[in-house]
Amino acid sequence: MIASIILLLYLIGISPLDMTVDALYIAGALLLLAEIGVASLGVLALNGLLALYAAYALQTGQAPLLGLDIGWSLFFGIAILEFTALIAGILVWKKLKTMRTDTGPEGMIGQKADILKWEGKKGRVQYEGEAWDAVSEKEMNLEIGDSVTIKQVRKLTLDVAE
Repeated sequence: MIASIILLLYLIGISPLDMTVDALYIAGALLLLAEIGVASLGVLALNGLLALYAAYALQTGQAPLLGLDIGWSLFFGIAILEFTALIAGILVWKKLKTMRTDTGPEGMIGQKADILKWEGKKGRVQYEGEAWDAVSEKEMNLEIGDSVTIKQVRKLTLDVAE
């Protein structure tokens, strides 16, 4: 996609030819090097090779690759596919980021626990069949069977509120 952006800047007249060729060679080399350190399933290497090919084609004025003429539409088609995949990835990431965690201490916050024993600011509660020590910031007058909301999990102690 970076090669397509550099080419677009050249084609709309913002970047001169020599700067575009240099930028494509640098981008291609960096993308090929990045493929070594990042497991991208060849996406970075493909983009690096396309950038190097585009730089060569612009520099020499020839576009054949292995005897086949490759048009600029190929670069922009690949860029559109990559952009679409990037947007889809961002949307999936945002959806996963907003999903509530169901397991571990993070999944317990906001859930209800039943009182087993309570005296003032501390006691024992039961959450999903397990007994936990619990504390609250203020004194609460609770009876066995009452429910409290879990506010925080600190090691083996729950911070609760009514």
